[in-house]
Amino acid sequence: MIKYGDKVIICDCSRLDGCVGIVYKLVDDETAHVLLEREVIWPAKIDNLELVSTPAESA
Repeated sequence: MIKYGDKVIICDCSRLDGCVGIVYKLVDDETAHVLLEREVIWPAKIDNLELVSTPAESA
């Protein structure tokens, strides 16, 4: 399950296909906003996101 702060790869056949970003906001059950770089946010369907890693948990 994708959640806020997860590092993901966009796999939606768009011009940003293959880009790595961080989940910035979950809009609803189907859509997330992915932060690609400073002030660049890309809306993507959750089904089109591939999880790269989860954020490190604080000890």
